[in-house]
Amino acid sequence: MTIVFRFHFAKALFSKIKNKYRLGHVFGKGASSAQRKLAFILRQYLSLPLLRSDHMKQQLERLEQELRKLCPDLSDQDARNANLFHNYVISYWFRLHGTDAISVFGADATTNNRMER
Repeated sequence: MTIVFRFHFAKALFSKIKNKYRLGHVFGKGASSAQRKLAFILRQYLSLPLLRSDHMKQQLERLEQELRKLCPDLSDQDARNANLFHNYVISYWFRLHGTDAISVFGADATTNNRMER
């Protein structure tokens, strides 16, 4: 059985990371150590749909704690944008759509593109 990972969620988040929150530079070669850590955290947001829906809230809380620890090492603008991004994920995706709609755990065809319609 082949599992195809196509996520509207991840595409939407990455677009927000790059365009609205201007954090795309943290994935580049010239990123500082703190920015590389931020990139690692942001990638974890993108992988949230792979978790069971009942595990997502705990992982979001963990990501928020990691961001809080990292913010003093980031520029003011990066710290502010990372915080705004986290708030966007919670308010739009988790409160509006819910974890059951986001999670593709255990699905044969792992997509959540139905949320786009």
